[in-house]
Amino acid sequence: MSPLLAVATSSIHETERLVFFTFTGLRTNVHGPDSLARWGWCAAIIAAALIGKFAGCSLAARFCGLSWPDAGCIGIMMNTRVLMELVVINVGLALGVIPPTVFTMLVLMAIFTTIITAPFLRYYFGKIGYKYALHADV
Repeated sequence: MSPLLAVATSSIHETERLVFFTFTGLRTNVHGPDSLARWGWCAAIIAAALIGKFAGCSLAARFCGLSWPDAGCIGIMMNTRVLMELVVINVGLALGVIPPTVFTMLVLMAIFTTIITAPFLRYYFGKIGYKYALHADV
């Protein structure tokens, strides 16, 4: 692939992602969780996502032969799958399978789980004794 084509393709993909995230943001009603009970449900969704992703992926990685520390890293890193989550919940909203309030809660879950991945991974690395060098851009 020529360098010019590679740059053009990369720019197109970045533009597509930007449009998709903007589209999702415009469909999100930030006033969706408008009561304490709904915020409780939002917290429960986030907790279930964190536990489910970590446990499911860690156990699968362990079953495939990875050590527990490495399997834990796989489980933590699974929280970065925000793009797939947003695609699925956008389809669910478009089909009427999920209501707008739940859509907002799921968008918050996707954003939250992605944001906390790096701090959790740094904490986990410290717990398992893994030494890493932080770069200036991290």
